[in-house]
Parts: sequence; C-alpha cells; structure tokens
Amino acid sequence: MYFHTFLSNDITDSQNIYVARKLFFACCGKKLQFKFAEVLHECIFGVLKNVTGESGMKAILFHIELGHYVEDAEEFHKNLYEMFGDGAVILEKMITKELFRRLGLPYSERSDFDFKRCVNEARELFTVRQREFDPK
Repeated sequence: MYFHTFLSNDITDSQNIYVARKLFFACCGKKLQFKFAEVLHECIFGVLKNVTGESGMKAILFHIELGHYVEDAEEFHKNLYEMFGDGAVILEKMITKELFRRLGLPYSERSDFDFKRCVNEARELFTVRQREFDPK
C-alpha cells in the first residue's frame, strides 16, 4: 500500500504524516466513510502525540503501521496492546472519548470497554446523524 510505504520510508516530520494521511483518505470510498476515517485517524494521531510527544508518536505509528487500521479497530488494538500492554486500553479510551467529542456524539464510559465496539458504535451513530441532516 502506497500510504504504508510513504509513511515507513519518510516519517521525518508532521508535514509528511499529514500528506500521507491525505493520500490515504483520497483512496477512501464514500463521503461519510471518508469523514469518519479522517476524524478517527486525527484522534489517534492527536492522542498519541499528546501522550508520547512528536517523536514517540512517529515511532508508534511506524511500528503499528497505522494506515492499515483505520477500518480494523481490532487489529489496531492488538498491535497497540503488543506495544503497551494494559496501557493500550488507556490510550484507546482517550482516543474513543476524543472521537465521540469530535463527532459531536454523546459518550458514556462503560465498565466493559471494547475499542472495536466503541469505534463501530461511533461510526453507526455518525452515519445515522449525517443521513438525518443530509438525506441525499
């Protein structure tokens, strides 16, 4: 995948990451899927950067090959867990809260947190809400 190659071979600054994300999103299909994937991706980047700093974020993104996981939250969780152990759940909760906030969706924390379920729930709620506002 071009996005992965670009990201792995040239991950020297934020601008390259931004350009790589835009290239990846240009390949996405429908408008709502594109918007959701873009927001999810930005939340992941933002949380990782806030927690680990710019260089930490770059190292994590390099190792987990983020471009592949926008649509596969379970695989993202698996690889994040391999790096951070139980700390991955904390990062995932932060990503989830930010995702719901950025999409303007209500979020209530549950004791049985599951990243994949939360991402899918956010995707469904976002899609329904957007179709209500723009039924075309």
